[in-house]
Amino acid sequence: MQTAKEKGMENIHNQLAWGKSIQELDARETKGLLKLFEAKQTKLNERKTKLNEHVDENVLNQTGANDSNDGEENDGNP
Repeated sequence: MQTAKEKGMENIHNQLAWGKSIQELDARETKGLLKLFEAKQTKLNERKTKLNEHVDENVLNQTGANDSNDGEENDGNP
């Protein structure tokens, strides 16, 4: 759940997206936005890591790298 401060920063972010000039922000708002962007970057990096892990697992499964018969000749039979 977001705090009131986080909601305020989200609101300022949305105002910037709709055309408000960053020059209109005071120091408190600018620092708050910086913290918001850092938090969002951290969340994005976490999601990226999880996605890459998931993709890597799928690639390994599709290539048969996790098969128990590694090193054995494939004669077409399971």
